Amino acid sequence: MLLWWLRYGRKIAIAPQKNNSKPKTKIPINQHTKKDMKLNTTLILAAASLSIGSLQAATVIWTGADNNVFNQVNNWSEGGVPGVGTGAVDLVNDLFVISNGDTVSGTSPSFNMNLKSGLTINGGSTLSLTASNWTKILNGSTMTVDNGTYVRDSGNRLEIDGSSLVAKNNAVITGTFATSTNTTGLLNVKVSSTVTISGDSVFTFDYYQIDSTSVVNFTGAGTMVGSLNAVGGTTTWESYYALGRLKFDNANPVGLFSDNFSTTGTVGTVGYTLTAVPEPSSTALLGLGGLALILRRCK
Repeated sequence: MLLWWLRYGRKIAIAPQKNNSKPKTKIPINQHTKKDMKLNTTLILAAASLSIGSLQAATVIWTGADNNVFNQVNNWSEGGVPGVGTGAVDLVNDLFVISNGDTVSGTSPSFNMNLKSGLTINGGSTLSLTASNWTKILNGSTMTVDNGTYVRDSGNRLEIDGSSLVAKNNAVITGTFATSTNTTGLLNVKVSSTVTISGDSVFTFDYYQIDSTSVVNFTGAGTMVGSLNAVGGTTTWESYYALGRLKFDNANPVGLFSDNFSTTGTVGTVGYTLTAVPEPSSTALLGLGGLALILRRCK
């Protein structure tokens, strides 16, 4: 029996089992089905691309192709005017740059700018807006004036709302207004915004209205000229300093107000002036530099 098992039974035990399950039926795909699948895939990819593109801000460059008129669509690389209103194209999500040294003017028709990606004026360029309108910097963006000039006239408003205004390298930001109230024709800094001044830049406005949550930050020498009408009743820069809203390099300065800043003119008038005093460390470095120059000449 053992011999029989070793000869025949072992072969039976290890014989392969038949698979009695039915094979899966393949669904035929014709040419029309393939075309429909390709079309659907293309539409999905296109929709995704448009969705991503709409979230990305473009950079719109001033070219001055036709003339120096700000609200002329052919003068901008994207063929649109930054802002809303007459003659404007809805490009408020884009960053607008004037950097070719032109003097750009905006007169009529009246137009407003609600910019959500900011505005840059540099390279010795000037933007002078004389129409009755406003510029609003929104959405955490930045308006930068770097070795450039920004001018507003005729009862205009520059408003920084939850965003930043940066002036550096001898920048000039100025507003000469026809009105004499603190509700129009002013620099309005509101909702946790920051104004940063450096490189002997100068702000000159009839009125500054600064929210109690916002900051004026100096990173070097600079000047602000105009009546201060801050939210919360703060009308002097000394009071603003006491609230911790005047800073050097985004830090609270050490010492008294007079150790870091000086004021001239009469409080509440357009001639009221705030000037940043160089920090002691900066002053010491300047002194050492001067001493080194004298010693070098003596040799």
